[in-house]
Amino acid sequence: MRLTTVIPYMKPTLIFTLLIISIASVAQAQRHSKLSGAAKICDQIATEFSLGSLRSYDSKHLINGRFKLLIEHSIYDTASGGKEFESRYFRSFSAFERWMKKEERQPGFPVRIGWPLTGCRNGRCTFFEDGGISHNHVYLKRIYYGYKNKRLYIKTIQLLYG
Repeated sequence: MRLTTVIPYMKPTLIFTLLIISIASVAQAQRHSKLSGAAKICDQIATEFSLGSLRSYDSKHLINGRFKLLIEHSIYDTASGGKEFESRYFRSFSAFERWMKKEERQPGFPVRIGWPLTGCRNGRCTFFEDGGISHNHVYLKRIYYGYKNKRLYIKTIQLLYG
């Protein structure tokens, strides 16, 4: 068999293979761009949470109606009615900041800590947990997000009170 007789039969197979590879790479690129956008915004939110200046994110329209704040208490007493988890809802980051300010026992306490972002997957960005937490500290643990009309919005912010 000569090389010139094999090439015409390989051409459709080669074109089909290249088409499948290009479709797969476009799908992967779209998925990666969504995750990298969510990771970028969640990382910025963690930085601003540590600084106590989340008000500026109200203008970016990252909230669809309201978002849930899920508070996990590391120390709780069930005998006196304490709960491990508590939740609140906010319509803006400004309202969240006002509530956090009211929760301060002394100026600057509890200290806000935004751990480094470890990754985003399936609508959840998780932040680094080193295993040790300090008293009078609030840690940003997770941010849950979604997409509506191709726009990212924040669903839930989870905090850990030390």
